[in-house]
This record gives sequence, C-alpha cells and structure tokens, in this order.
Amino acid sequence: MDPRIANELRSKQPTPFHKALLEHCKSLVEMSRSDMSKYYDKWEKGDLVYRGERYADEEDKKACKQGAPSKIVVPLTYAQVQTFIAFAMGLLQQREHFYELEGTGEEDHRGAKLGEALLDQNLEQNQFTLLLYQFLLDIGRFSLGVYKHSWVKETESVWTEQEVPVSPTWNQPMQLLGQLFSPAPRTEKRQVKQEQVAYMGNRIEVISPFCFFPDTRFPLCKFQEGEFCADESEVSRSTLRKREADGMYAGTEHITKLGPGAMKNRRAKTFSHTRTESVTARGQIESTVIVTSVQIELTPSKFKLSDGKPMGTSNVPEKWIVDYGNDERIIRAEPYGYVHNNFTYRLGQFSPDQEQLINETISDMVGHLQAVIDWLVNSHITNVRKHISNRLVIDPAGVMFEDLRDHKPVIRLKAAAANGDVNRYIKQLSVSDVTRGHIGDVQTLIQFVTMTTAISDNLMGQYHTGRRSAREASNTASATGTRLRTVVKLLFDGCLKPMGRDMLSNLRDGLDEEMFVTLQGDEFPDWDAYTHFKLPDGRMKVKVNRTNINGRYDFKVFEGILPSDKAMQAETLEQTLLTLMKNPQGLGILVQVLGYDPKKLFKEVLELRGVKHSDRFK
Repeated sequence: MDPRIANELRSKQPTPFHKALLEHCKSLVEMSRSDMSKYYDKWEKGDLVYRGERYADEEDKKACKQGAPSKIVVPLTYAQVQTFIAFAMGLLQQREHFYELEGTGEEDHRGAKLGEALLDQNLEQNQFTLLLYQFLLDIGRFSLGVYKHSWVKETESVWTEQEVPVSPTWNQPMQLLGQLFSPAPRTEKRQVKQEQVAYMGNRIEVISPFCFFPDTRFPLCKFQEGEFCADESEVSRSTLRKREADGMYAGTEHITKLGPGAMKNRRAKTFSHTRTESVTARGQIESTVIVTSVQIELTPSKFKLSDGKPMGTSNVPEKWIVDYGNDERIIRAEPYGYVHNNFTYRLGQFSPDQEQLINETISDMVGHLQAVIDWLVNSHITNVRKHISNRLVIDPAGVMFEDLRDHKPVIRLKAAAANGDVNRYIKQLSVSDVTRGHIGDVQTLIQFVTMTTAISDNLMGQYHTGRRSAREASNTASATGTRLRTVVKLLFDGCLKPMGRDMLSNLRDGLDEEMFVTLQGDEFPDWDAYTHFKLPDGRMKVKVNRTNINGRYDFKVFEGILPSDKAMQAETLEQTLLTLMKNPQGLGILVQVLGYDPKKLFKEVLELRGVKHSDRFK
C-alpha cells in the first residue's frame, strides 16, 4: 500500500479523502446488497428443503408426547442435489490432472506441461476437492457458486543449524589472544530460527452467495463487465492486527463495534458478529469485524489526499482493491495489481440465462413437487395415526369412565350392565383409510421430479427391474447423463476454465526463481534451447523459466464421457487386441499395414481402466 494512503487511513478522525472513497464504494455495495437480499428468503427456504428441516407445529408436539411420529420432509431434494454433485465431480475428476494443458504448437508442449504441473500443485495445496464439493453444493441449493482466488506468499518459522561466530570474552585472556592471532574467526554451531516460504501461489476459497455482491446492473453471466465486485467475511481483530503488521492494512484499531442497524440487510445466520464476544484475561473485549472487500474501477486522479495530491496519476478508470471494516473505516486501498485484469471471482450457475439476474436451481425446480409429496406422505401418517388410536362410543351408565381415561388394561362394567350386552355400552368406531393411495401418487410425482431435473434412478446407481444387456445399460446411462453433462460443460467453460487461466497468469507473474526451482526441480535435459537461471548457491542451471508458461494453451481437462463409456471403450480395445493376438496374420496387418503399435493400444486400455503410469511396470 502507498505510504501516503496508509498514513491517511491511520488518522483517528476520517479525512475528506477517506469519507469520499468510503461513500463511493459503500454506495455501490449497498445497491448490490439491496438486489441480492431479495433472493435470501428463497435461498434459505431451498436450504431448509435440502436439509429436510421443518418447524414442528402443535400436532407434531402433541404426537411426540404420545410417542407417535411427527410430520417429515421426504429427503428427495437432498438425493437430487447429492447425485448432481457426485455426477459432476466424477465427470470433472476422472482425468489424472484437473487442468490438462495442450500447446497450440510443438514448441508450446513443454511449457504447457510445466503450467499443468504448477496448477496441480496449487490445487492440491488448496484441497480443491473440498472446495469443488462446496461450490457444486451451492449451485444445487442456490443456483450460484462463487470462487475467489488470490496470490499469497505464506511464511513459517523453522529451526536450522548454522555456524555462528563466537565473540571472545574478557574473562578468558587465552581465548582473546587466540582470536587476535588466529587467521579465521572462531565459530560454533547453534540452532537458529529462520523464516522460510511455506507456500507461494494461488489461494482459492468459496464465497457464500449470501456474502457476494456483484454489479447487479448486469446479469451474473456478464458480471466481469460490471464496475465493481465485492464480498464480505468475518475476521477476528487479532488477524487484522497481523495483517496490519505485514503492511496489508492500516488503521484497524479505529474500527468500532458494528451497530445493530448494520445487520438489518445482512443474513443474520452468516455472521456471528452480534452475538460472539469474549472477554480476555486482561479484561479487553474482543469481537470480530465484518470486512467488505471491494474490487472496483476508480479514476485515481479524482480522489485527493489531505496534501492536495491525487492518490494516483491515472485519468482513466483502473481497478483498485478497497477494504473497509464494519461499514465505517477503510483499512486498505491499493491498485489491483493482477496482470489478467479480471475480477478475481468466478461464478457458476445451474442455468446461466442472461434474461435473469439469478436463475432457477434444483431446489427451485423440485420445491413445489417436494411440498406436494411431503403433504401426501404426512397426511397418510396423520390418518394412520388416527386410525390406530382407539376411538370409542360409550354409555356412561354401563362403563367405568375412569378406566378409559387412565388407559387401564381392564375396563370394568357397572353393576347395572353386568348381565347385559357389552356392545350396548361400549363400541369402537370403524375408520376407513382414505389416504391409502397417497403412496402411489408419491411414486408418480417422483417420476415428474426426475423428468424435470434429469437426475434419474440410473444416475443414482439404481436400475429398473428386468433383464438388460451390457450395451443397452451403457446406452441408457449415456442418454440419462446427457442433460447433466451439458450443465457440467457450462460450469467448466464459464467458471473453472477462466479461473485456471487467471491462476496460470498469477503463477507466471508471481513465482520467483527459488520457488520455481523448488516446485519443478533442477534438471530438464531436453530444454536446452530455453533461457537459463543460475542460482546463487551453485546449483545446476535450470533449463526453463517462468516465461515458458507464457504460451497459448488450450485447457483440455473436460471430457464429456461417463465412466461407463470409458469402460466400454476399454472393453472394445481389449477384444480387438485379443482377437488379433490369436491370429498372427491379423497382428501383422495391425502393425505392418495399419501401422498401429500394440503396446500403445495396451497402455490406452490400462489408462481407461484407471491404471496410471503403467511404465513403472517395465
């Protein structure tokens, strides 16, 4: 951060520059919050349906007291969303590398493989499988998944053994005399704490849709064309102080407690700010701070500092990062700094339609049918509960009412009715079950659900009864997944692929020599034509540098075939090889006439079967 701006932010009383910049950024975020908050009720309802939660009514409370079952939510939406997640993750992660890069020419091939390895290392460091699950879960519940990536350099303290010079002491004259006439200073080995880089690369996180604020003047599929993009997070004050010590923030000590009115347009469940406070041993009250991070296009020359000079020299809009805490104090304002010049957010939708700001999701499509199914099942439960309970017609003149009231196993008759017909004094009512057909109706509605979402029994791993050939089963599975493959393809092309390109740009511009060599090793013997690095410690020259990943690459990760399709391909190649190996003439035709290599065919079979790196068996 510019020292002039940092000094401006450290002022206890906000300066005119501080007020102007805060008002400009906050007004845009509040505009977005006003539009996005219109979807919060629908999202919360979809989340409750997904989790199978419902509020107990008086009938449920009464049933629980009697030991009877309460009304339920059929976990149909949960099954649909989880099947979508499993299908998408299986489709996206069926390759060895999530991001597979391919150069446009032979000269780009080596650089593409280098970029592929660097991206793999970043994804593994971020535990990307967990992030992918959360991203797909948000899409299934809210129709909106948000990734945010940033460049970080994290350090850690380690103990290392070093040679440290020893100074002579005056109480040891012989040692001092030896130091004076010795050609080399005396040293000894000591354990020294040293800072080293723990991780340098892209940091990926999933932003809750409740905490994401794009420029709502554009549909989400065009959010990169907007003027700003922002998100909110809850940060502890100790973390703020650490970031200020690192030079990232300034003036964090002037952030006051967030007032209750500021939570009015926020989702209360997202932040614990208003209810989480702890008193330390020193009596200081520590609470969290809601930090709003805004990536915004500003004209720097229009914002004047206290000395009368602008915060920047540019007269054209450029991207800046502005962070403010608890809606009142700016704690960071600096140029954007990323070469790719895109907002560091990437969005995915179940249905990216530009006619609406936010489109429907699985919970929306299933919600109404889910409500009818729940009603049918619960009405059947209620009717059965009433049916199995004793509903009696009695004549108080012939029956001891106290025995009925106390639910005693023996019901006594009065003396006047002792010798008469018992049915004259007590009789159970006949109740017919009018909801017997509801379960059949539920099965019909479930078929409507699967027709709507294309998430059928086949994708859930359940096949209909009846004999079916392997070819027919494969064709059925392939046809069943066609619509969902389209959704996953849109997610990859619209969100995951652009994020990979931005991450690759960050790696190209952010890695230093030492970290580059640490990640990629010291030797690339067939890359002699490239520029060399020479490390200070005398290690071997490295035949690559970061400019080698500055190429034109295609991301080839997505392959829209199902695992069952891969199994069919492997089976076809196996049968072909077995047939030709039984006939020497056929094998000769394969090699000499067609020019095919049987070893490569066999290796392809192993890869389709999931056996990677088969060369290790040589």
